[in-house]
Amino acid sequence: MRKEDIVWKIQGIRDEAFVYVRFEAASPIPAAGSKVRPEIGKAGRSGGPAPPQPMRIKVSMPPLEGQKEYVISVSALVATTDATDSKGKPANTYAVTYSLFVKNAGGDEVFESTLGDGSSSKMLSVHDRFIDVRIPLAAFAVDPTAQLKVDLEEGDSVQRVLPYQVEPFGR
Repeated sequence: MRKEDIVWKIQGIRDEAFVYVRFEAASPIPAAGSKVRPEIGKAGRSGGPAPPQPMRIKVSMPPLEGQKEYVISVSALVATTDATDSKGKPANTYAVTYSLFVKNAGGDEVFESTLGDGSSSKMLSVHDRFIDVRIPLAAFAVDPTAQLKVDLEEGDSVQRVLPYQVEPFGR
């Protein structure tokens, strides 16, 4: 299987304060901040699989009609840093960074979080084969103490082949 053919496994769960989404790749992905070879970095590639496709999160509060829709996406980016080599010549270094974007149904950015290249994130973590996303329910402009219904599905698919109800975390 080629890296381009990797299909991400996606899971979601929530508790009283957050929605958690886990993207799992078939093979390890580069850690945030890890260095990549210049030939890969110059091409803008991270050395890992293509990022997972965007996901749509639908939040509703029964018995009220209507729901709020958001799209979350995670991207692997390459950060370039100016440096000098051992002979004092200019040489760029390349490192992997990850960004989480959350947009509302109108396409407006609600927030962004970046991990790597010296930055940390409480909403995004990357380890081994996993990208974990943690989004506060308050970011969806809903009362987290209300009886919420949260659904997760593919964001860019013509056929919505992945409707998935995100259940409250059992204690």
